[in-house]
Amino acid sequence: MGSYQQPNRNSALFYIELSLNSFKSYILLIEDNFEHKIKDSRISAETALRKIYENNEKYDKDYENYLNDSVVGQVVEIEVEFINRFRSATIIQLYSFLEVELKVYCQKHSKENFKEYSINDLKGSNEIDKIKKYLKQSANIDLGKLPEWNFINNFRRIRNKIVHNESLVNLLDHDEFEAINRFSRNNFTLQQHSDTEKRILLDRKEFIYLCLKQLETFLTAIVY
Repeated sequence: MGSYQQPNRNSALFYIELSLNSFKSYILLIEDNFEHKIKDSRISAETALRKIYENNEKYDKDYENYLNDSVVGQVVEIEVEFINRFRSATIIQLYSFLEVELKVYCQKHSKENFKEYSINDLKGSNEIDKIKKYLKQSANIDLGKLPEWNFINNFRRIRNKIVHNESLVNLLDHDEFEAINRFSRNNFTLQQHSDTEKRILLDRKEFIYLCLKQLETFLTAIVY
């Protein structure tokens, strides 16, 4: 039996940093495009109204209302629907990245330390639960004691709501709702959807960048 070994730290850390930097560049690119599109929509409407006044055309209140409604409609569609869909998809991708990296680490750890079992042999309610068990039992890493764990666990909750429940949170599930409600503060909005449900609206891009930072810190603490 060989002595305890950590999977290659340097290569793992490099890949994590490289991957998350790529995510960040991608997010910046798309977010900038959204902002330019919103700005362009407003400028187009303002330009059309200015032409009416400059050409001394008869003041057309109906046309002004039409332009305003058109701009508002486009901005709402971009900000509420398009951007929210993009950020929701980003949450899903980031969670998948997190889960895959943790599984790869566990599998390498099991192989390099000649463990009689791997993560696939453990029972758990989900993959993260099995990862948590493996790391605690075999690598002496207690995920629950890491400073980022509370964030990661709540990150998992909203990812699950996005994937399995169309971003809806059931108000009658008091414990789950309270956890997500606390997590939403300064991060995202819980928008009333019905008498018993609220919708996760990812209306703060800073939250996505916070997710990137928390994932990097969390994975680095485990790999390092």
